[in-house]
Amino acid sequence: DDPGTKVIAACIEGIDDGERFVSAIARARERGKPVVVLKVGRSELGRQLALSHTAHLAGEDEVFRAVARQYGVICVDDFDELYLQAALMASITDARRQIIAERGKAAVISISGGIAAVTGDIRGREGVEVAELTPQTIAELQPLFPEFQVPSNPLDVGAVALTNPGMIAQSMAILAKDPSVAVIVPALTIAESYDTVLESIVERAQGDVTVALMWAGLSFSGRGRQILQEAGVPYFDSPSDLVKALARLIRHCRACPHLAIRRC
Repeated sequence: DDPGTKVIAACIEGIDDGERFVSAIARARERGKPVVVLKVGRSELGRQLALSHTAHLAGEDEVFRAVARQYGVICVDDFDELYLQAALMASITDARRQIIAERGKAAVISISGGIAAVTGDIRGREGVEVAELTPQTIAELQPLFPEFQVPSNPLDVGAVALTNPGMIAQSMAILAKDPSVAVIVPALTIAESYDTVLESIVERAQGDVTVALMWAGLSFSGRGRQILQEAGVPYFDSPSDLVKALARLIRHCRACPHLAIRRC
């Protein structure tokens, strides 16, 4: 019921009262709050450890996950995923949820060909699709690039983004209008500081298209992480973590396009 709570994240070892648990997650749905759960005790050893720690027998994982799917609970596999998924879900507004449910595809903007290739490999992984840009989107992007470079997805803006910090933000604004783009992934590599670039990104990240940053290596100095955290923009330092989180987000939004209903 707390109006300041956007998402509920929990680590669960065992459930004494199934009816009470279902009532709680149903209430969270009615309040429009996604629930992210790390369920331990899924293996026999995990079940024994959960029993010894809490004196509760961890329930059958298949049963738990079936109930979770029914009520739109997002299940993750470790603590890192719990934090990352919760941060991503906390950034999702009602408008963003609808766009993800309708479009469900990603666009990647990268400052290097290497990170573009790595991040672009999200295509098809975990069910995440990379959007095919419309001719109109390509035409609007073209003036930002040399004549010999035809914009595509992933979009490689090159190191020029470091000398022109607004280039990624300009590209984001154009991509956000594409009818197939639901999520924009700016992909950065390591640098001394990305503060100016990140400030322009977070300004553009306040619209109705979800933004999730892929930042491999972070930076040596500056306020980068603080800039992102203060703006509520989720970021990942691993393409694998990013893909898994996006896949869960897209499945969740497609199954539950209107969160405040009893069941997905």
